[in-house]
Amino acid sequence: MKEPRSLCGYTGETNRLSFSPDIAAAIFQDPLPIGVLLGPIQTEEVHHLVRIEKYIPADLTPIVRQEILDSLFEEWISKELNYIINMQQ
Repeated sequence: MKEPRSLCGYTGETNRLSFSPDIAAAIFQDPLPIGVLLGPIQTEEVHHLVRIEKYIPADLTPIVRQEILDSLFEEWISKELNYIINMQQ
């Protein structure tokens, strides 16, 4: 995929988890109307402008389910490893 900058910032179809928490909160707390420009939203040293082209309803397919399970497992294993490492110090 091309860099978003070369596409004038267009990122294509994304999900809530692909946004930083600040941006996700701004977009999904009160869903933006289609086509309305939101921003600038500052995160660290970057400013974002967001425009929603369409909302795609969530669909729990087997692929999405597996992605969720993988993500939860990675989060759990990371916490467990950090706990074990910190106990040994």
